[in-house]
Amino acid sequence: DFALTNSDVRAEVTQDGLSISGAGRLGPAPVVFDWSERFLDDEDVAAGEVPSNLVVSARVTPDLLNEFGIAARNFMQGEAVVEMRAGGSGRESSAIVAGVDLTPASLEIPEFGWRKEYDEPARGTIRYAKNAMGVGVATGDIRADGLELLGDMTFTAAGDLDAVGIERIFSRGNVDLRGGLSRRSDGGFVLDMRGPMFDASPWMDTFLSMSGADGDAAESEQADLQIRLNADRI
Repeated sequence: DFALTNSDVRAEVTQDGLSISGAGRLGPAPVVFDWSERFLDDEDVAAGEVPSNLVVSARVTPDLLNEFGIAARNFMQGEAVVEMRAGGSGRESSAIVAGVDLTPASLEIPEFGWRKEYDEPARGTIRYAKNAMGVGVATGDIRADGLELLGDMTFTAAGDLDAVGIERIFSRGNVDLRGGLSRRSDGGFVLDMRGPMFDASPWMDTFLSMSGADGDAAESEQADLQIRLNADRI
């Protein structure tokens, strides 16, 4: 249940607009929010002014991510601090920026041979906006000692994933790749990765389980996703 509970909300209406701010709990996560809706005239709209603005600060825990179907305890302990800013019209957000401070959390990505302890710096930023054609584009980056994840996602007009650009996946001594995921004409995807290094040993169990899967299921999975890997050292 993600209704706002234990909330303390304040509302104010002026001749310029409406604002609502407060704090509470969204599921297991404490949140602080500030939403405002300005009453714009035609000149403001023509100038590209955005009537609605939302700022939300929250502490994200594994329990909250589990509510979204993400088995966060497999890679995260502790909490992350998230601050999100969104602008748009009404309930429609045309631009979103979320900063994530992962410093308070303990994180481990065994597939990349990377781990960080509590209070070691790690931060990221996620951005979302719609281009002139109304197509959603999301970009993101996560940086920490020994880790760098940079990329972007493009969505179709219907909101489905269309392509993923991977500017860099880097884990010191284990992975250094670039590439992307693109949609084929038959609806499947092609993952094309290249770079100086890819340590395949953490992935061997996955590869072996795929090769030993039921024939029809394995054939269907391979048809949905084609993988191309070109690394100087594997």
